[in-house]
Amino acid sequence: MAARGALIRSAVVGDAAEIARLSAQLGYPADAAVFADRLERILPLRTHALLVCAGSDGSNAVRQA
Repeated sequence: MAARGALIRSAVVGDAAEIARLSAQLGYPADAAVFADRLERILPLRTHALLVCAGSDGSNAVRQA
């Protein structure tokens, strides 16, 4: 899905470092390895979805549903 130059997609384990950076900005610092581990456990679950928005300018956002 694209809107205003942004791409919304399912997260992948490779997003862990950027998710860690954004989490730290929100006051919840954690190592990228911690997020990689969490992603490996969450992504296979059909009851969860973790979406990322990659902007055309390189910006990113995360949304859990």
